[in-house]
Amino acid sequence: MLYTVPTKRGLGIEIWGTDDDLTYLYNTIDKFWNNEDFSTQKGYENRANVISSFAHEIRKASYGSRLKRNSSHYTPAEIPYRGFQISWPHILFCMSCLNYNRFWVETTKYDVSIFLQLEYWIEKSMYDYDSLGAKKLSIFLNGGIHRNNEYIYQYLRNNAFLQNMVNRKLFVFREGSNAKMVLLPK
Repeated sequence: MLYTVPTKRGLGIEIWGTDDDLTYLYNTIDKFWNNEDFSTQKGYENRANVISSFAHEIRKASYGSRLKRNSSHYTPAEIPYRGFQISWPHILFCMSCLNYNRFWVETTKYDVSIFLQLEYWIEKSMYDYDSLGAKKLSIFLNGGIHRNNEYIYQYLRNNAFLQNMVNRKLFVFREGSNAKMVLLPK
């Protein structure tokens, strides 16, 4: 079972699954960025860069090069789980890019189920970490990022998105030995 948990300091999430879960996730995501049929679409290359870095982490985790556990966070059964960490801006941008690219690729019910499962667990991790701040942050998971921005990759890499959220008083950074990102209540 694919699932997510928030990172210790709230900077992102950990995505966990069995080898099969991560392989299925990778294969599903692969067809939404590695497809020359829609390479002529405005901003394709930038969306592909955002998605490919996410796909890279999934692939590395499935090979055992990232996080490892002998069981899931939810069951004591001895089943090896693999995972990786990803920041909030990166996963939100990636989901936005994937959802935009879904318009250009034939999508099966299985693909939709993978996306819905991933979105469910991302949102659950938001609310598990900070339910008040998650209400503000969840809009970015549900289309709050301009998906057709041809410079979306540069926007993500420049941290302009994160700085915008700080300026809008959605986050505050606590520094020092307890450094973490905190979602601010209304």
